Parts: sequence; C-alpha cells; structure tokens
Amino acid sequence: AHGWYAMVLAMRGRFAAAEAELDLALKLDPLGASGYVRQGMLAYLRQDAPSAFAWLGKALRLAPDHPDACLLLGLLHLRQSDPGAAIE
Repeated sequence: AHGWYAMVLAMRGRFAAAEAELDLALKLDPLGASGYVRQGMLAYLRQDAPSAFAWLGKALRLAPDHPDACLLLGLLHLRQSDPGAAIE
C-alpha cells in the first residue's frame, strides 16, 4: 500500500513525501523488488539518472526478469541517448 501511495504522491509532484513512503515500504519488505523499482521510478521522475540506475540495479539483482524494472531501465537508457543499451 505504501508503494502505490508513494507513486500517487510522486505523480502529484510531492517527491519528498513519496520518498518517505517508499522508505517505509522498503523497511517492511526489503527483499521485494517492487519497492526498489518504485524508488527507481521516483528517481526517474526527478530526472536523477544515477539514482534511478542504482535502484533499478538493486531491483534486478532480486528479480532479474522484473518487467517494470526492465521497461524503466530501457526508458532510462533512451533518456540518456543510449538506444543500444535500451534494446538490451
């Protein structure tokens, strides 16, 4: 629930509140990849590519085929003007 609420907050531009909710979600489920994906999404929305790559890397270590992490990583590579990496 905290993760989804965080995404609603992020979409409304309330990034600090979203981050606090995601921190709580990760404390409750530190082994769930979705929390890390959502942190990556928040970083992506903030246009913080290094943090987004780091969060998505953590998610993919936990769940190598996580579809949302793979999609977001591809979008992040496209934003970085690296279409070759996006295709991988």
